[in-house]
Amino acid sequence: MTANLQFGDYVFSHNPHKIELVCNQNLASYFLPFYGAITQNLGAQCRAVHCEGEVFSEDVQQAAQTAAQIGALHGRREMLYLPTGEHFPAVVSRFSCTAQGNGKVLAYRLDFLETSTNQEAK
Repeated sequence: MTANLQFGDYVFSHNPHKIELVCNQNLASYFLPFYGAITQNLGAQCRAVHCEGEVFSEDVQQAAQTAAQIGALHGRREMLYLPTGEHFPAVVSRFSCTAQGNGKVLAYRLDFLETSTNQEAK
């Protein structure tokens, strides 16, 4: 079990302050005449992980460089290791970064989407 969030070889030195794991089911509702509505479970969707955190440094350039390293993960397909010990292949589907104040604190958001569980991450 890892203590820090890890994506491929990149280990987050400080865990994002919010890590949300979302597991949804595909459900379909049908109306049958003389019976009413029924719901059918079509199976699980890919898991999604939404992360929000901050990069902070006394040096504005260092904060920007760290945020750029996180931004470079966008589009990559790697193994995602959660602090809970759970892991699965995922891709970064969204990255956003917002400067706060003098640029020494950069807030970021990362969204991971589980890739096919039938394939191994490269």
